[in-house]
Amino acid sequence: MRIERTALPGVGIRYVFTTATGRHVGVIGHLSGRRELVLYERDDPETVFDAVSLDREEARHVSDLLHHDVTEDHLTQLERDSDGVTFTRIPITAGSPSDGAVLDLRRIRSRTGAAVIAVVRDGEVITPPDREPLRIRVGDTVVAAGPVPGITALSRFLASGER
Repeated sequence: MRIERTALPGVGIRYVFTTATGRHVGVIGHLSGRRELVLYERDDPETVFDAVSLDREEARHVSDLLHHDVTEDHLTQLERDSDGVTFTRIPITAGSPSDGAVLDLRRIRSRTGAAVIAVVRDGEVITPPDREPLRIRVGDTVVAAGPVPGITALSRFLASGER
């Protein structure tokens, strides 16, 4: 599937893809954190047919429903691309094979090319090496930095439950 990413200056980021049935679907991540799910007219992919606005929490729940293991959240205000480095948040959701896993931060960095720079748990920011070993659990959000391929590899690594 091809996903088009478009920066919307002063608004946020728009992602648009076409389903197997030919429907054009979009997600707009506003700088405020609000998300919109957008359906476009079948015969005119630039005309909005309908849209649903979601706040941050609603968007996280929908994301969890669509992908129950690990969801890479590219649409947060935290994400910024700067000189090839991407910062992102990866929530650990119910059913994740990473629930309870102890992260070997050096191994993750050498294997994926991305670095875990923090874990957010119950509103508290845990920054390695403050707490070694770093055990993650459902409800945590892994904050990572690295090149896009490294972030993707880290997401796959967390989704696999491999240690």
